Amino acid sequence: MIIPHQSTVPPVSPSLRTISSEDVLVHPSLRDPQVVLPTIVSGLQVYFDKALGSNLLYRFERPQYAEMRKRYVTGPTVQLNQEREMSAIYGAEHLLRMIGLSSV
Repeated sequence: MIIPHQSTVPPVSPSLRTISSEDVLVHPSLRDPQVVLPTIVSGLQVYFDKALGSNLLYRFERPQYAEMRKRYVTGPTVQLNQEREMSAIYGAEHLLRMIGLSSV
């Protein structure tokens, strides 16, 4: 049986940025969570933002991604310094794809 791919429609709630800013990701075994954890989360967000369009989306999701970039990053209505990163728009489904925990 073939299950068709289902996709969420961005912007989603909670977004990756919201998830990563909450205390959900704090792990007690880190030596100094106030230093290490934000560095790791920041690195994941940067990688997510760079990899989303080229590596994390299915072909049928790419036109939607182009529309999101136009609406929030490059379009004529986007004001200077008001651009949004893709990690503020896309959510956990795509994060799970990035770290390989989802077959969606």
